[in-house]
Amino acid sequence: MISAENLLRVVPGLNGIFLPLVVTNGQIVGTWRKKIAASGVTCEASLSEEPNTAAARTRAEKTQRDFERGVADYARFLELPVRPEPTPNR
Repeated sequence: MISAENLLRVVPGLNGIFLPLVVTNGQIVGTWRKKIAASGVTCEASLSEEPNTAAARTRAEKTQRDFERGVADYARFLELPVRPEPTPNR
C-alpha cells in the first residue's frame, strides 16, 4: 500500500510506470536512479521523509547506509566500480 503523498513521487504522471523504489521494513521510503557507464555505476537515492527529528535522521542514515551497500552489490554484479555521485554546484 502506498500513501497518496508518495504516489505522485513514485508514479509520476500517474501512468502506471513506477520509478525504482527504496523500501525499508516493507514501507516505501523513496526512489532511486542509476547511471551505468564503462567507467562505473552511479546511483542516487531520493528519500521521501525529511530528517527533521533525531529519529528521522537515524532512519535516514540507516537507509542511506543500506542503500550504499546495495549499490556496491549491484556494481559488483555488473563487474563495474561504484562512481561517486557528482556534487551539485551551489
